[in-house]
Amino acid sequence: MNNLCIFQRSQRALLFALLLIVPSAYAQEIAVIMGIRSNAKPISLNAREVRQIFLRKDYFTAQGDAWIPVNLNAANPVRAVMTETILQKSVVDLERYWSEMYFDGISPPYVLASEEAVVSFVMETPSAIAYVLACHADSRVHVVYRFQVANDPAFSCAIK
Repeated sequence: MNNLCIFQRSQRALLFALLLIVPSAYAQEIAVIMGIRSNAKPISLNAREVRQIFLRKDYFTAQGDAWIPVNLNAANPVRAVMTETILQKSVVDLERYWSEMYFDGISPPYVLASEEAVVSFVMETPSAIAYVLACHADSRVHVVYRFQVANDPAFSCAIK
């Protein structure tokens, strides 16, 4: 009986450990990043604030500097997830939105070709804000917001 009890406890412990590990294999995290400024206190944003910045409805940081939002290129699957999840728009709706905003004199965010280019730009540009897979958010940048998304085979943590 003791052996059976020990075996059942071991099985429960193993199951619990697997439950902690397995979900991470089925999810990715996207990080919204800013450069690290030696004289600035790190900030934290929520989804609404990130949406306002990337839709160019919030123009200035708390210090009064102009936000510089940066997108990945339109073919990047991380951008598609950001558009749907945080901006809450389809690709078609977002194109329509920027057409309307352009006539009001508001341009869409800059676009860069790769996550490494985004990290480098954000690191060098005060008030720049962008998004990358969390695995690309290294010590050169500060993560201001994170969100989980379903894993996608198109997501890659390899430097491109």
